[in-house]
Amino acid sequence: MNETAEKIIEEAPWQRIERHSGTWTTIVEWANGELTKHRARLETPGLPVIETEVERAHIQVLTDLLKLADPPKAVTVDTGYNFQPPSMG
Repeated sequence: MNETAEKIIEEAPWQRIERHSGTWTTIVEWANGELTKHRARLETPGLPVIETEVERAHIQVLTDLLKLADPPKAVTVDTGYNFQPPSMG
């Protein structure tokens, strides 16, 4: 996910995407169809370099779109404290 999308999510955490809504399901179906189309075009022999980059950009944007509904990453913190439970023997 790009920095802009991450910043938007951080600033508005209450605006999460409902992964099971009909609207999101429609978006996922459309995006997957577009990804299939752009991946197939990317594999076309003799595709000019500039068009290759355009197809890669489309694929990246669509992938980022689909990641918007991913659950937030868990935050882990290393305190540097190495807890060892007492031995029971």
